[in-house]
Amino acid sequence: MENSKREIESFLYLYPSAIKYYDSIKYNQQLKQLETFYGILIDIVNDWMKVLLKDEIVIIKYKYFNCLNYTQIAIETNYSNHSSIIKKKDKILSKIQHYRRYCI
Repeated sequence: MENSKREIESFLYLYPSAIKYYDSIKYNQQLKQLETFYGILIDIVNDWMKVLLKDEIVIIKYKYFNCLNYTQIAIETNYSNHSSIIKKKDKILSKIQHYRRYCI
């Protein structure tokens, strides 16, 4: 089963929060289910990152982890314009979508 791009983007947007809160709830027995969810989410995203090229990881980090808009990402990465970033991001999501190690 392929993951939809929307599901992939949701995981990518949640990743920074999961990293932030995972260690703080790790030993709290009342939050064991949340710890498991965050742990799985972190593992999935880390696994996706292993199949991406360095320039693709930079775009993912700027877009989903730092919440920059497409114009800001284009400036930071020296792309000609925001539409180049949109196309590149769509290719990255397709690459992740077809990576079948994990299904959401």
